[in-house]
Amino acid sequence: MLKNLKGYENVEGSQLAWRYINPQKFESLLKNKSLYFASARQLGEKHEGSITDAEIKAKFDIDFSKVPQNEFNILKKFYKHYKFGGSSTWEPLLDFTKINCWHLNEFESSAMWQLYANNKGIAIQTNVNNLCNSLSEYKIRPEYGSENIYIGTVKYINFSTANRGGIELDFQRFMFKRNVFSSENELRLLIYLGTAVEFGVNIPMDGIFVPVDLEQLISKIYLSPYLNEETKKRIINMQKKYGFQFEIVDSELGNEPVY
Repeated sequence: MLKNLKGYENVEGSQLAWRYINPQKFESLLKNKSLYFASARQLGEKHEGSITDAEIKAKFDIDFSKVPQNEFNILKKFYKHYKFGGSSTWEPLLDFTKINCWHLNEFESSAMWQLYANNKGIAIQTNVNNLCNSLSEYKIRPEYGSENIYIGTVKYINFSTANRGGIELDFQRFMFKRNVFSSENELRLLIYLGTAVEFGVNIPMDGIFVPVDLEQLISKIYLSPYLNEETKKRIINMQKKYGFQFEIVDSELGNEPVY
């Protein structure tokens, strides 16, 4: 079941969403007819799901304006040990929380080409409505009920000064990222398997595959301007191999200037 996260209902259904991937991941998508939801730990951002400095400070009756940064860093380590016995209560959520990421934009992004397709991949274009409607249910095992799939836009904050107050759901901490990532303008799909763990269910520690209707999902496929002709042909033949005929276009980044 797809659910909007409370406070994230402002995503327009017609808004364009992009996913930049390399050819290998594209073939996996076609072959499995599934979107890959990585565990939060796999995303490579060390602050995923962490608490902010301001939230730690709120736990102590101390005037932190008089505490040097190096001493505060020591206090943070003490807080983790004192509060959580040396390991964070929240850290397992990195394995329990599965995330699929999209870039919201009305046009291509040069930065996204570089970051997520290494300038040599493809970009899938869809819109929010089609993305949501393409999703099928996900079950850990066939005999279990389907898991909720949550959707929302990432909020970008200063992890030194922001205090998010009480977060209603534990996994909502994964809907916040540091300000330095704000150019990603990220839309996240999220599945939380922590409840299953509480019932003694063994869950995948890495990512999971969620079935999708690719015909519903994919509006166009954009080819990186840095792909050689051989790779372009391989991508075109790849979709034919798996029985698809998506519209494939060249990235506008490759357009030649006129002087």
